[in-house]
Amino acid sequence: MVDSVRAFGTLSLAFSSERPDAAVERSLGDETVAFFAKTLQREAASDGFNAYVGMLGALYASDYKAILIDEPEAFLHPALARTLGKQIAQQARDKQVFIATHSADFVMGAIEAGETVRIIRLQYQAGVGRACLLDKEELRAFMNDPLLRSANVMSGLFAKAVVVTEADTDRAFYQEVNTRLVAQKDPRGIDGSVFLNAQNKQTVTRIVKLLRRMGVPAAGIVDLDVLAEGGAVWASQLAAIATPTAQKTALEAQRTTVFEALKAASTDKEKKNYKTRGGIGLLDAGTQEAAGNLLDTLAAYGLFVVRQGEVEHWLAGLGVAQGKRTWLHAIFDAMGADAAGGGYVQPAQGDVWGFIGTANAWFSDPHRKGMTAAAGADSGA
Repeated sequence: MVDSVRAFGTLSLAFSSERPDAAVERSLGDETVAFFAKTLQREAASDGFNAYVGMLGALYASDYKAILIDEPEAFLHPALARTLGKQIAQQARDKQVFIATHSADFVMGAIEAGETVRIIRLQYQAGVGRACLLDKEELRAFMNDPLLRSANVMSGLFAKAVVVTEADTDRAFYQEVNTRLVAQKDPRGIDGSVFLNAQNKQTVTRIVKLLRRMGVPAAGIVDLDVLAEGGAVWASQLAAIATPTAQKTALEAQRTTVFEALKAASTDKEKKNYKTRGGIGLLDAGTQEAAGNLLDTLAAYGLFVVRQGEVEHWLAGLGVAQGKRTWLHAIFDAMGADAAGGGYVQPAQGDVWGFIGTANAWFSDPHRKGMTAAAGADSGA
């Protein structure tokens, strides 16, 4: 509201949780003076609240056809940033509003408004600049997918690197490993990273593909049974990491050969326990080399496969049983929680520390393979 009575001869903004009736609002009588005396004056409000009102006021009251807003989420709580994004998108109408933001909450609010929203992501790394446009149809496809929404994909939009894992157990473990690497300033640590969990291997590829389409360096970490399914499932894995079309037939043939050898090395009825018995280490030397070559190729395009079989094989020297339901809590207990105390596991050579280091090498390369041409990176072709 505009307060015309508090300071004589001036107009100022005032805020109230109650709206005055029309007669009070348009008069200068005692009732109006009493009402505005109970309001919050603009100068008494927080910087964030003033900025919030000012931005909306520019949309409601100005005739500008183009409005530029820098960091609208500054000083705002995340929930209010989300609300502001929605309101700006709804009130832009015939205006062109250009917004620079680092807030996933603001972006989500703007998308949820259902209006025409386009995202341009800018990135500068090692002297290489990139710009990527994500239009409203792609955004709508994202918003309509509950699996992608639940994975909090938008939180990765402002990250230098995003690692997508199969499940929350994997995410928590790999994130903790990376946290310890970064804390030690170990060059294998992935700095500025966000770890997300999918629901399965198929969702990993969907999230990786979407983030890369936004220009975000995104890599997947999956267990060895990614090799178990061929056909359309395997094709979707290769498409998500943008392997060259001419290479896909050869990769499918390699996958078939390696997977058949893994089944042959399994000792259970279902032929699946290669995952728990050592992964490609069960194979003869020649086939193991072929498997390594295949997994090296996938890693070159940003899909990192656990060669020992599954996440529970890491840090086996700590003696933690590999039960699915208990492993995460047990491995964290064994790794220790106090970096200054005894029993805290620090990064070492090889094992999962080297595995994360391999992923960081991919992220650190500004010409990394597997990013789509639309994102301005090397397609690997």
